[in-house]
Amino acid sequence: MRPSPKSIGFVGSIKWHETRPFDRHALTDLVVARDRMPGTTSGTPLVAVSRLPAQITDIDAAYSAEDLIGAWD
Repeated sequence: MRPSPKSIGFVGSIKWHETRPFDRHALTDLVVARDRMPGTTSGTPLVAVSRLPAQITDIDAAYSAEDLIGAWD
């Protein structure tokens, strides 16, 4: 049996759809995944990465393709 982590720094999700940004449905899925993950709490930060800017504001961090490319400049 594998040991469980003591803590997790963040939980994230990448959605790279052509026309759909990270949305409320994706956030709900991410929260459910976080709640099932050993080492997380309800305070573990949530991070979203998507091709288009996220349409939600109640997430700890969200990055679009433009943000990722800008980080390399």
